[in-house]
Amino acid sequence: MKEYVEIKRQGIFYNVYGKDAYIITNFTDYKITNGRSGFPLNSIDKVKEILNKNKVNYIIIDEDITEEKLTYGQFFVKPCYIRVW
Repeated sequence: MKEYVEIKRQGIFYNVYGKDAYIITNFTDYKITNGRSGFPLNSIDKVKEILNKNKVNYIIIDEDITEEKLTYGQFFVKPCYIRVW
């Protein structure tokens, strides 16, 4: 069983699918459309802050991320990073 929300970067948006989309919409104002919830790139820090505050583990799949962009509590796993408790 998966123990994190999977957030995928696709172009200028991040998208969350299936059950993960319901978790995101539970904590944010984003809506679910066709089984997914999406938000613009510039909202990722807000979403991360909300997930951290609510102790929700997440993984962000983003091939453009570099190790220098990581903060405390995040681990580099190319091509993505993951935050765990």
